[in-house]
Order: sequence, then C-alpha cells, then structure tokens
Amino acid sequence: MNPFLPWPGSKAKCSRVIIEEFPTEFGTYFEPFLGSGAIFFAMGNYNSLRRFKRARLSDINANLINCWKAVMERPENVAKILGHCLERNSEAFYSEMRHQMGNPSVFLYVMRAAFSSMYRENLKGEFNVPWRKQDFETNGKRISYDLEKILVCSRYMLAKNVELAVASWIDAIHDVK
Repeated sequence: MNPFLPWPGSKAKCSRVIIEEFPTEFGTYFEPFLGSGAIFFAMGNYNSLRRFKRARLSDINANLINCWKAVMERPENVAKILGHCLERNSEAFYSEMRHQMGNPSVFLYVMRAAFSSMYRENLKGEFNVPWRKQDFETNGKRISYDLEKILVCSRYMLAKNVELAVASWIDAIHDVK
C-alpha cells in the first residue's frame, strides 16, 4: 500500500529492507518521524511477514498530524475538498492556500503542488516552498491525485487501531520496549 501523502525523505524505496528487521509479531508499531508513513503503509504489503495490533504514529509537525487525523476520521470530506482545490490549481490559488495549511485538504493540495513536494518552513514557521511553475505552466502538466487512495488509507489506519499525536521523537518513544 502506498502513502496518501508525498513527503521528502520518504523511506518507501527501502521499506522492505527495513521491515525485514522487525520482529515477526509485536503489539504496537511506533513511528516517531511520521512524514508520509511509508513504512507503516508498506507493512500492509507484508501482512504475512510482520503483524502488529496497533500503531502509535507521531510527528512534531501539527499540520501533518492534523491531516492524518482528518484522513483517518473524515476521508470523504478530505477527498471532496481536495478535489475542489485540485480543480483551482494556479500560482495565485497556491499562494493563497499555502497560508491555510491547518486545513487537511489544503495541506494535501499544497504538498502535491509544491516544488518537489517539499515541506519547508522559514524562521517564522511559515511554509515557504514555491509552486511547481515549471510543471504546470511551462510544461502544461495537470495536477492529479488519486482520491480513492485517501479512503483506502483511512480503512487501513482504522484497521490498525492508529493513535496519532503531535510529539517530539523523544516523547513519542517514551513507552517503547
């Protein structure tokens, strides 16, 4: 299963190697640097190899965790609003939306429309990645997103009893054994 969100530094390409180091069965999967959740979702591809009962997923980025919670709890709503954002994709719309990253659908749109799907903040804590002008204006590409992926990921998160938290990695691993 692929993540619903692009994220810089994703471990998707090396997920199998990482997962092979996990015990065959364990109670709780902890992910203190959540990002796209590439390892968490890849575990769904290897259910016969590694099993866990619940997951505690966290990151220090509150907008990221807010997005994950909304996808898990209200996937249809997130997909509907994201669809509207994708239809309005332009440099002006993007510039307006990147100041509304607290909205989960806007967060997903901005991450999809941002240059290299990067997430970066300035010293004031403001998102400051430019729009993918080269792709959308110069090369005429259309922005796209598989909205069904949001529903699939939501079902997987619910099945894995996901608990989400905004936390530093130190706090997130407090209960790890």
